[in-house]
Formats: sequence, C-alpha cells, structure tokens
Amino acid sequence: MVYVVEKGVAKQKQVKLGISDGKRVEILSGVKAGDQVIVQPDPELKNGSEVKAP
Repeated sequence: MVYVVEKGVAKQKQVKLGISDGKRVEILSGVKAGDQVIVQPDPELKNGSEVKAP
C-alpha cells in the first residue's frame, strides 16, 4: 500500500510490487505516471488526511 496526494488529500492505493535493489522498489501497477506518491509518510497519516507540501 502507498499513499498518493489527490486534491490535497492523502489517498491509499493498493500497488503491485516488482523487483527491489534494497533502496528502490519497482511498482508494476496501482499508480500512474504523474501521481504524487508520499515516500516517507508520517506514522499518523491516514486515508483522507489533508496533506500540505513542506
């Protein structure tokens, strides 16, 4: 599961993972080009939380 930002709100997305090199992971499906993926979410982030860029 990953979070993406849609209209300023965090949305959970189910993803299918591919290969990993220990630092990066390939996402095979579940997000599309241009989606803003939250890479290191706050532990308190929930689906529907308002998101503001730092």
